[in-house]
Amino acid sequence: MKVRNKLGPLLSCAVLSVVAGKSQADAWQKEPSYGVELGFNDNYTLEPERLSAGAESRIQAVSTVKAMAGLSLIQLKPAYTATVSGKLIATAYSGDTEGYGTSDTGEVLGAVLDERIDGFFEVGLEGRKERSYWRFDAALSADSLLQSINLDATNTDDVGGGNADNEDGVVRDDVGRLRLTLTPSYLFRLSPISLVRGSLTLSNVKYDNTENASLEDYEEQKLAMFYSREFSEVNTWSADGELRNYDASNAGSFDSAVLGLGVNHNFTETIDVGLRVAQSTTSFDYGDQRGTTSKPLLQLTGSKKAGRTNYYVKFGTELYGSGSGDVVTADELLFNATYQHTELMTFTWRSKLFQNKSLRAFVDQNNPDLTAEEKTDAEAYNNQIKDTNRRYLALEPTVNWRFSRWWVMDAGLRYQREKRDGDSKPGESSFAFVGVTFSKPIEGKKGPQ
Repeated sequence: MKVRNKLGPLLSCAVLSVVAGKSQADAWQKEPSYGVELGFNDNYTLEPERLSAGAESRIQAVSTVKAMAGLSLIQLKPAYTATVSGKLIATAYSGDTEGYGTSDTGEVLGAVLDERIDGFFEVGLEGRKERSYWRFDAALSADSLLQSINLDATNTDDVGGGNADNEDGVVRDDVGRLRLTLTPSYLFRLSPISLVRGSLTLSNVKYDNTENASLEDYEEQKLAMFYSREFSEVNTWSADGELRNYDASNAGSFDSAVLGLGVNHNFTETIDVGLRVAQSTTSFDYGDQRGTTSKPLLQLTGSKKAGRTNYYVKFGTELYGSGSGDVVTADELLFNATYQHTELMTFTWRSKLFQNKSLRAFVDQNNPDLTAEEKTDAEAYNNQIKDTNRRYLALEPTVNWRFSRWWVMDAGLRYQREKRDGDSKPGESSFAFVGVTFSKPIEGKKGPQ
C-alpha cells in the first residue's frame, strides 16, 4: 500500500500525542470518527474514448473501498480556542487498475491505480477580545488528485469537499500531492457597524509526478484586506484588495493585484443576495512570453431559506494559480440545495460548472522560421495550454441518514463531464457510493486554571 509522502504515520503520532497530553484548558472536547465507503466509477480518470495511438476504445471502470479514521481535539478558554484535527483515508481499488490500453510505443494509457493512504492534518488557534479577533491556521495534506469523494465532504460551496487549486479533473493520472498552507488573519471592529480584516496565505504545493502529468510544483503568497460597513439593517457595503504572487518552479510566475467593491442586501429574512465587482491586473513571465493583462472579475451569490429547504447559488469569474503551471481565469457556477426531510434525514443536491482559460497565448508552431526542434517545443507548449483550457461539470445528489445517535449513512451519485480543448471528445463518468460513519464526541473535564 502506498503512503502519500509518508504522512500517515506522522499524522497519527501527532494527533495521538496531542490527545494523550494533559489539557490545561478550561474545557476540551475530543471528536473521534471512523467510516467506510464503497463505490463504483465507470470512468475513474475521466478519459474520453481514444481511437488513435493504439489505445483500446474503452474507459477505466473501477470499484473502490475507502476506510476513514479521523480525530479532532478542541480546547476552550474564555479568551481563545485551539483545534487540532487529523484524518486518514485508505483506498483500495479493483477493476481496470492498470490503465485502459497501450500506445504504439508501449506506453500505458490511463492511470495505474495503487492502494494508498491520504492524510490531512490541521491546527487552528484563535483569540478574541471585545473588538478584535485573530486566528492562525496551518494545514498539511498528502492526497491524490484523483479523489472521487471525501467521506465527510461538508464544504457547501463545492463538490467533493472543495479544491483550492480548481484542479478537479485537471489530470488523468494517480498523482500524489503534498500541500502546506499557513494562514494568519486579524479582524478589528472599528465601530458597531464597521470592521476591517486582513489575512496572509502562504501555500507550497509539490507533486509526486510532475513531468508525465504536465504538473508543476509551485509556491503562492496572497495578502488580502477587507473593509465592510452596514449602511442599514438590510444593506452592507464592502471594499477589498488583494496582492498575489505565484511561482511555478519550471514553468513561470505571475504577480496580480485586485481591487473590488461589494454589496450585500437582505431582501427578506429568508433571501440574501451579494454582488462583488473587481478589476485585476496581472503581469506574467513564462520565459519567451511576458506581458500584463487586465480583466474585470464578477461574483454574484444568493441564498434562500424556504421552510425545510435551503438554496445557495454562486456565479462569477475568478483568477487562479493552477497545478498545471498556468494562471487561469475561471467562469464558475455553483448551485446547492438542502432539504431537511426529517430530523434524521437530509437530501442534498450539489452542482458545479466552470470553464478555465489560460492567460498564455498560443505559439505559431507552423512558423517557417522555426527549427524542427523549436516546432516540437512549440507544439508541446500549445498542447499544455489546450489541456488547461477546459470545461468541467459535476452533479451530485446525496442522502444523509442518522439512523442512530452516533451512526450516519451517506449514499449518492456523482456525474462528471470534462471537455479539454485538446480532446476531440469529452470524458464522462458516473460514480455511485454508499458510506457509514461513526462519530461520538467526548467531553473533557476542566483542567487547572
